[in-house]
Amino acid sequence: MCEFNLEPLQIRDVARIDRVARRHKKYFENIEYSIPKTNSVRQNICKQIRRYIHDVNEIVTCSLDSMSELVVCDFFGADEYIKRLISNMNDAQAFICTAYTRDLVDYEVSPIPEDYFEEFFEFNYTEARKKSFIDLDELNTILNEADLPQLEEI
Repeated sequence: MCEFNLEPLQIRDVARIDRVARRHKKYFENIEYSIPKTNSVRQNICKQIRRYIHDVNEIVTCSLDSMSELVVCDFFGADEYIKRLISNMNDAQAFICTAYTRDLVDYEVSPIPEDYFEEFFEFNYTEARKKSFIDLDELNTILNEADLPQLEEI
């Protein structure tokens, strides 16, 4: 049960959430499907996309009870949840870049913190270049396959 005293979801909220969540899921699935899984880096990016869809979209929208609880308690209402999904679609390039540069632990081994995926949408190319070797050609190829803007050399 939610510890906050927030307004419950209305029928119109459920319809809006469902519409945007379907678009969000399809958008990220299309990105995943467009990336050939020819090496472990690409497989890992696709795995992170699937985890993200599951954790942020499918768990929330799997049932009306789940949607009511999670949207109201974790996202503070339908408007905030919808804004987050739209914002994340707009920042898909950052997600791919972060997944590319991170050495991620296995999903089954490590519990995922609540804000885990928020970091994926805050990619900083300059900082990433300092911390790890980035094959810009490979990353841009992946971005191109996903129909996302490519990065420029700095």
